[in-house]
Amino acid sequence: MAWIKHHARGFDVDIKDISEETYMLAFQGPKAPEIMNRLTQADLNQMPRFSAVQDTILGNVPILLGRTGYTGEDGFKLFFPADQAVNVWEAILKAGEAEGLKPIGLAARDSLRFEACMPLYGHEINAGITPVEAGLNFAVSYDKEFIGRDALLKQKLEKLDRV
Repeated sequence: MAWIKHHARGFDVDIKDISEETYMLAFQGPKAPEIMNRLTQADLNQMPRFSAVQDTILGNVPILLGRTGYTGEDGFKLFFPADQAVNVWEAILKAGEAEGLKPIGLAARDSLRFEACMPLYGHEINAGITPVEAGLNFAVSYDKEFIGRDALLKQKLEKLDRV
């Protein structure tokens, strides 16, 4: 928050940390779009990967769905009011029951993203490892202006000291 507030100076923007009132759930797997389509109004089959849509789930719970598939599997990150966490969790499990949907832990998620060579912040990448060093050039738009762009571009064009 301090970094965001520092860089927001001079812009007409309001910043509010809603972390404590927001729940995030990762729902991934080959049947995730089909199952989520039963619970939301948006046509998630038409939603491209690495995009997001605002919708509702269970008819009235506001939700932000990000189609990330960052584990190498298709799937979504769901952001919604924390007080609805149990309701949403149970509804997803019930909606996917016929397909054999089962909850898994972070270790299973990590094994999938590791196999797909998708680094995770705090594990393979951090504030001391740049996206270039981590092999994430695909995620950097050098044609746009951003903080650190020149340093990354220099790394991209020169031989790296480490990978």
